[in-house]
Amino acid sequence: MASSEVPESVPPEPQLATCLDLLRSSSDEKKFVGLLLVTKLTPTATADVLSAIYSAVGPLFLHRLLLPLKQDPDARRTGQEAAMVALGVVMWARLSAAPEVAIGEELEGCIPLLLKVARAGGVVPAMEADMGAALRDREEEGEARAAALASTADALACILAACLASGSARRVALESGALECAVAALRRAEREGPLEGEYHVAGVVTACRLVAALLPSRDRAGVLAAHWREVGDAVPLLARRLPIEEGLAGEIEPSQRRHAAVEVQLESLNALLCILPLPATHLEDRLRGTAHKWGPPLRTGLGQILRARAGVPQRLAALQLAAAGTALLGPRWLAAPDPAFLLLATTVARIEVGVLLLDALAPPSGIQVPDHGAASPSSTTRAFSAMDIGGGGGGGGGSASSSTSTGGWAAGDGGAASSRGASFGAVPKPGQTRERVDSVVVPTEMRWEGPHQTPQARATALLPACFEVIESAIEALADGEDEALPSPASSQGSEAGPGIDPATAAAVLTAVQEAVEGVLQYLEQVAGREGAARAPLTLAGVRLLGRFLAEAPLALSDRVVALLPFLLSCRSGEDGLGEGALFLLPTILQMAWGRVGGGASAPEAQAAWLQALASPPTLTCLVAHARACVEAARRAVTREALARADADLTFACRCLAPVLGVLGLRRDPHAALAEAGAAPLALLPALEALEAARPAATASQPLDGEARLAVAAAAAGALAAAPPGARARAAGPAALRLTLGGLRVLGADEDLGEALCRALLTLLDAPGGQLAEAARKSAVVMALLEGEAAPGTAWQALLERLRELVRG
Repeated sequence: MASSEVPESVPPEPQLATCLDLLRSSSDEKKFVGLLLVTKLTPTATADVLSAIYSAVGPLFLHRLLLPLKQDPDARRTGQEAAMVALGVVMWARLSAAPEVAIGEELEGCIPLLLKVARAGGVVPAMEADMGAALRDREEEGEARAAALASTADALACILAACLASGSARRVALESGALECAVAALRRAEREGPLEGEYHVAGVVTACRLVAALLPSRDRAGVLAAHWREVGDAVPLLARRLPIEEGLAGEIEPSQRRHAAVEVQLESLNALLCILPLPATHLEDRLRGTAHKWGPPLRTGLGQILRARAGVPQRLAALQLAAAGTALLGPRWLAAPDPAFLLLATTVARIEVGVLLLDALAPPSGIQVPDHGAASPSSTTRAFSAMDIGGGGGGGGGSASSSTSTGGWAAGDGGAASSRGASFGAVPKPGQTRERVDSVVVPTEMRWEGPHQTPQARATALLPACFEVIESAIEALADGEDEALPSPASSQGSEAGPGIDPATAAAVLTAVQEAVEGVLQYLEQVAGREGAARAPLTLAGVRLLGRFLAEAPLALSDRVVALLPFLLSCRSGEDGLGEGALFLLPTILQMAWGRVGGGASAPEAQAAWLQALASPPTLTCLVAHARACVEAARRAVTREALARADADLTFACRCLAPVLGVLGLRRDPHAALAEAGAAPLALLPALEALEAARPAATASQPLDGEARLAVAAAAAGALAAAPPGARARAAGPAALRLTLGGLRVLGADEDLGEALCRALLTLLDAPGGQLAEAARKSAVVMALLEGEAAPGTAWQALLERLRELVRG
């Protein structure tokens, strides 16, 4: 306000009018007295009243109150100067609640001085080096501590208001060390023990809010990269504030203790959500190294929130942090030392998945979502009356309460579910399957920005975190049956404890199955929609489905088979490997090779899968994925990239080989089968080019034996499955040389060797005789005939057939 007149909206209170008259005086003494009087009015003053006070006193006088902080460190200070600085800090903090004050350049210029007070832990500590001992002796220890806490909280509150109001002030604060100061305030408050007073609570709450304010979503990655040390120190401090303290005492009234505890908890939750999950990988090692300091309290605090009658934003924020914790510390962090938290998180995630998937399917509209009071630095207190946080338990133990569970989580319910074919722990060959799927990055840098999102945007922002929790539960169940894995004590951030008991495992499995079935229903609904195959939410759903089917390939088999063409076509872009194929290849590998365990339904399910995989739409997707793997193997330069690309290519060809073998045995002239048989021939030119680019004898990094055998098996299978006319055109010297070259490395893999031999037998008996003529002249064949026979029925048959050719 340019004028010093009181706005019409300000009530004409005599006390306020007197204070304003004193503040307008040209005498510093009267201004000082006016400020002392006005401090009694500002705690409950409106923004208009604060603006009137600010206009009356002026920013210049308020800035002069802080000048002693600028003096030479060796200068002698007085008690009057300390009182003047303390008054200045209080007034700036109170007046910064007015928007025009918070956004002004005058307050921005005071940020370095206010940080000096907050960093030192109060006005007196900030000036302590130069103040006489007599001044400190005259103050009682308790009063001095309360004054220090109050001035620290006021300084932080003033900086927070400026950062929330102005991006320029936020940059100044960051450059001046505000993040380090907030971390120091949290560390100092922790050293002082349990929260014992109003200013102690206010200091912790304001420090948490300041951390969140300094990490806005648009600049978050840059701030984390530039201030990774401060952030690494902040995470353990914030995580240890997340569990509610049961023994709040001191000056806090009994009726307000729970309110204060919940306030600290929710502000810590919000600050942690602004940090995790990490976009900057250089912070991961630092946080994993300190996991024992923040992993257990984070789990405990999240367990309290998920069991409470919390609002939707708080519950979803807790799930987001649970997903971030598992991403850093692994799925065993959810289950150790008490698997009850695993059940709680999985149950709540399952419920939220059902609700959010309905939001994702809702028709677009212009209706905004009702305001539920999203957790933020300015709105956390709105959730207090709706929350009743239960007492903390070790590791967030306890089962889901009636507010988050719909019942049916008893051990008996899970027992029936586990008998429906969901057998966990079987890892398909090759061993890299799980690592390769988990290394694919699905967009999870998504946050719920509040109540103004559409249902679809809210679902897209929050479902990936729920999916991450469900995936971690699948991983925890699978690891629980793998005897080769280390004990839970080796998991970072986890204490030693027993494994998952059968009753809990059955309940978790039931929740997982219900969540996965909901995801499958969603994928069935969107399969025909335009652009659905490129949507991030679809990719996240396919990833979860693929992770579940990798452990339970017989589950939901009929419905997944019908949806295979759409699932395999899902990808984030036009180039590179398709994520949908990568997520489902482990399941395809098991079903195509018959590695699905026992059970009367297994052969029938495998036959259905092979029939679906051999259909033109599905086979075209598999061939396209294999071609993308070939191109990646050709473009790779470094040894690490070459090894990764070769592994992808081997896996893709391994999945194709049995499908092509089934097509090669068919003699049905049906048009659809002919189309399917011709599809794999599109792979041959790419394989021939790869062989030419990386021959075994000259390349600095040739294909290893398994990759070369997989390529040969895929090439031979493509030729064997093709219609006669198309085969005759495709079976050139390069293709024949490629298929016969696999005979050099038959011992690299028994399954692939058998597949290659069966395909070669089919080609040797095929009309045209191109392979038979090439085999007679092949040095590879001659060398094999002179050497020892490799194991395998198909190889023995092939060997006899080759000998007949040579003798003939």
